[in-house]
Amino acid sequence: MEKINELIKKLISLEVQKLTVEEFGLVTITAVICESNLKSARVYFSVLESSKNNKIKSKLQQNAYQMQGILAKKMSTKNIPKLEFIYDESQEKVDRVHELLEQIYKEK
Repeated sequence: MEKINELIKKLISLEVQKLTVEEFGLVTITAVICESNLKSARVYFSVLESSKNNKIKSKLQQNAYQMQGILAKKMSTKNIPKLEFIYDESQEKVDRVHELLEQIYKEK
């Protein structure tokens, strides 16, 4: 399943670059997690400007069907997962932890 997740991540990343660079800047696909039956896949993405994440999510979701078509052409699996795009908040959380640690360090 890990190989399928990585393949989907790679293929979607290539398509996302075409869709978003001019309009939204850099969008990165950080992870793909498919259900074992390949009926659906959660596609996690991050952006440089987190204020645009909702607009980007809408744009990605609007193009999900097109991306599923590309997956169907490139993958040799019985099912092609329905894509659900989810904003990956992990980098924001890491940044917040760093800020808090810096505050603690400065207070000493």
